[in-house]
Amino acid sequence: MLSGPKPLTTEFMKFSVVFKVALQSLRTHKLRTTLALLGIVIGIAAVIVMTAVGEGAKQKTLDEIEKMGKNLIIVNAGEIKMRHGVPRIKGNVTTLKTKDSRKIAENSSYVSKAAPGHFLPLEIKYGNGILRSNIMGTTPDFLEIRNFDILSGEFFTWSDVKSSRRVAVIGESVAKDLFVDDDPLDQVIRIRKIPFKVIGITKGKGMEVDGRDEDNQVFIPISTALRRLFNQTYISTIYAQATEKDDIEEAVQEVKDILRSEHKLPSYKDDDFTIRNQLELIKTKEETSRIFTMLIAGVAAISLLVAGIGILAVMLISVRERTLEIGVRRAVGAKKRDILTQFIVESLLLSLNGGIVGIVLGMIISYAVSLTTKWDLIVPNNIIIISFFVALFIGMFFGVYPARKAATLNPIDALKCE
Repeated sequence: MLSGPKPLTTEFMKFSVVFKVALQSLRTHKLRTTLALLGIVIGIAAVIVMTAVGEGAKQKTLDEIEKMGKNLIIVNAGEIKMRHGVPRIKGNVTTLKTKDSRKIAENSSYVSKAAPGHFLPLEIKYGNGILRSNIMGTTPDFLEIRNFDILSGEFFTWSDVKSSRRVAVIGESVAKDLFVDDDPLDQVIRIRKIPFKVIGITKGKGMEVDGRDEDNQVFIPISTALRRLFNQTYISTIYAQATEKDDIEEAVQEVKDILRSEHKLPSYKDDDFTIRNQLELIKTKEETSRIFTMLIAGVAAISLLVAGIGILAVMLISVRERTLEIGVRRAVGAKKRDILTQFIVESLLLSLNGGIVGIVLGMIISYAVSLTTKWDLIVPNNIIIISFFVALFIGMFFGVYPARKAATLNPIDALKCE
C-alpha cells in the first residue's frame, strides 16, 4: 500500500533535476538565450499587434455601419449590375417615387418607417461665402431611420413637407465651414438663388461607409426639393427601417413585392430597383476584414517561423558544444530519455518565456498605439491563448530534433570528442 507513491516521487525528483540543469544551461549562455528569446518575442508580439489592428479595423467598420441606422434597408432606383468589376445602373432610374416610400410604410408588416431621399451636390451661399454640399430632400422619418441627432434647433415637420416650405437643416460641417463664427439658426442660405431658412443643425456623424461626409449635407423637405430645386418627380433612394434585426430578410422580401406591384412589373421582368440591407453590408465588410486579418496574420506567422528556426539553430549549437557533457552524463547512468527531456525542457523554456514576454509586449504596443493615435486596436482574448499555445508548439516542434540528436549520441564517441 505504501509503495505506490514512490515511483511518482522519484520521477518528480528526476524531472526537477533535469529542469534545474536545463535552466542553468540557458543562464550560462545568456547571449545565445537572449537571441533565441528575441525571435519568439518579436514573432508573438507581431501576431498580437497585427491581429489587434485587424480586429480594430473590423470593429470600426461595424460601428460605421451601425451609425448608418438601425435595421436599415436601402432601396436604390435602377438595377445595379457588376460590369468588369464596376457597379453599373441598369434600367429606367426614374421609376422610384415618393409614393413608393409611403406604400412601403403602410403595407409592410416588417417595416416600421420609410423615408424617400434624393440628393444633388449643389452650391450653398451665405453672405459672401460659398460651399458645395449635398442637398438632401427627405421627410422627418429620415432622422430616426438614418440615426441622425439634432445638435441645436429642430428638424422640419410633416407640415413643412406638405406645404413645401423653404426650410433647411444643415450638417455640422456646413455650420462650421459656411457660417464660421455666426450662429446659423434663423439665418437664410441660398441654393440656386432660392432662399432657405436654417432651422436646425445635425450632430456630427463623420464619414459614411462609402466615403461620403455625413456632416456636409443640407436637409430640406422632399416636396420642396423636387419642385423647386431638382425640378423632377422621381427619387433615387428609399430608406426603410425593419421592425427588428431578425426581421430584415422578411422586410426586404416585402419591400420587393410591394415595389414590383407598384411598378406593375410582370414576373418575367427584372426589378427596376436594387435593395441593400445592413446585414449584407456587415457581411461584406466582415469578409473584407477577415481577409485583411488573415493576410497580416500570415506575415506575422513568417516571423514566428523564423523564430522557430532560431530556436532550432540555438539548440543544435548547444548539442554540439555540450557533446562532452552529454557523454559524461550518459557514462554515469543517464538514460536517453533523460537527455531527451533535458533538451526539450530547454526548448520549451525558451519558447514559453519568449511567448509570455511577446504577449505582454504585443498588448503594451497595442494599448500604446490606441492611446497615441486615432486607431482603435482591439486584442481578442482568444488570440492571447492561441499565441501562448503557438509558442508552446514552436518549442516542442523545433526542439524535438536537437533533443533526439543529443539523446542518440554514442557515449563513447561523445567522450572522445575532446
